[in-house]
Amino acid sequence: MKSPRLIYHRQIANIRNNRLLARYTHPTDHPMLSSTPVEARKAVLSRCFYLPKHRLYFARIPKNANSTITKTLAAHAGLRWQDEEGRLAKNIFNRIPSAELFNSAKKVVFLRDPVVRSISAWKDKGFAKAFLRRFEFAGDETTPPDFLQFVKSLNSNHYFNNPHFLPQVQLIPGDLSDYKIYVIEDLETGLREVCQDVFGHFDGLEQRQSGRTGAKSQRDSLSNAEMAMIQKLYSDDLALYASVTGQTG
Repeated sequence: MKSPRLIYHRQIANIRNNRLLARYTHPTDHPMLSSTPVEARKAVLSRCFYLPKHRLYFARIPKNANSTITKTLAAHAGLRWQDEEGRLAKNIFNRIPSAELFNSAKKVVFLRDPVVRSISAWKDKGFAKAFLRRFEFAGDETTPPDFLQFVKSLNSNHYFNNPHFLPQVQLIPGDLSDYKIYVIEDLETGLREVCQDVFGHFDGLEQRQSGRTGAKSQRDSLSNAEMAMIQKLYSDDLALYASVTGQTG
């Protein structure tokens, strides 16, 4: 059951965001989305995370340690009470900035190894009843897919236009060159730099302890066919992640 506080802040966020988006013919006409693929625009809007006092925009990408990152940023911004999944922080700061504020904001994004992210999406969503009923990854509403079935299904159905499966690069609005880019594999280092820059201090991570899939441990056991599908689905993500981490080959 959602807490009254969470419901209140969700309603406030909806009112504020709907008022801003009312100036456009369609909500997805917001200028910050001008280079965002159509299938990713609603996902970007619903996951905006903006700290108005500090002019910080965080591009919140599903499966990329969102709870820990949002809780940590919110704590440094003064939010004292935190829930395990970071829902309160995500709702309080689910603020869609105006085009002017977005353009002038400091922008950060945290990437994840695309291979591990796809495994995590499979382990988290590929076995969930609601996702099985909706997407039928293995051809029916009840059979959980193996990983190869899962990625083949994403390929055949254009990621189902679902933000948990869409490439990371599609979920970063605006010009990528405006962002400071970090990786969740070195999360504390990245958040320390962000917090010291934005808030003037770093008081440590507000980590989420639940919901981990153990995806990283399965990375090295993928078959050639599975890796080939990942490379087909996430070629841009792989290239960006390699450029940020200095990987080659």
